[in-house]
Amino acid sequence: MFKKISVFIVIFYVFLLTNTLASNNPFNEAFIAENGKESHTILVELGSLTTCPYCPEAINSLNEIFDSREIPFYYMVLVYDKSEIAQWRGMWLGDVYVPVAYIDGGYKIVQESSEKEYRDAISAAMERDVNDIDMNIDAQWNGNNIEISLNIVNNDEKAYLGHLKICIVEINSRWRDYNGEQIHYALMDYAYNGYVMLKPEMNKKIEMEWNNKYGMEEGNTMILACISDWHPRIVKNPWNDPLWSAYFIAQFVDEVCVATL
Repeated sequence: MFKKISVFIVIFYVFLLTNTLASNNPFNEAFIAENGKESHTILVELGSLTTCPYCPEAINSLNEIFDSREIPFYYMVLVYDKSEIAQWRGMWLGDVYVPVAYIDGGYKIVQESSEKEYRDAISAAMERDVNDIDMNIDAQWNGNNIEISLNIVNNDEKAYLGHLKICIVEINSRWRDYNGEQIHYALMDYAYNGYVMLKPEMNKKIEMEWNNKYGMEEGNTMILACISDWHPRIVKNPWNDPLWSAYFIAQFVDEVCVATL
């Protein structure tokens, strides 16, 4: 059930205002064939708090669907009370209630925590018309840091401007939920957060080294790249109170790829 747990996030909101798997799809092809053409890999971002008694059900539901490998999606948990990076993302989304899942940057927003609600929303996002963008990513350790190489391909006959985020995700998080269970796929940092322009039928390669200031460990790290159409869309959150968070500017995701290391 959707519950209001907003005071903590509101405090942060006011404070901050004032101050390789993409190319080898691991998911069930039978599901894709039955439910329509797979347009892209979907991204789910789940707003949460470690003090939220309703969040464990939401996290577990997403994890069950993900582990089944039936639907082509990845998810990240935004742990607002532990991560400043997650707080900033929550501000962008206008999120003051938890748990709330944002599918493809706000194309669908899910209040409930059931597997059915998530499956239905992710399946609907699968059938979206998206820009024809392909990505593949490679990452490797360089001492304590991580070297990242991302290749982006614009298959369309028109220029493309996308908002690219390369996310550092902890697979088995150092943080635990309200029930004392380990949170999975927690967003830790952005290695890149900016805009990229691709001419028609153009490839673009982005290479960087991420400074591992968070103590990420080998075997427990995922690098997730997602790119969204730059066009801003005004999207309404499923609440009216507080009014200042009811609407936000969304950018819908065109493609996602990951590398684990």
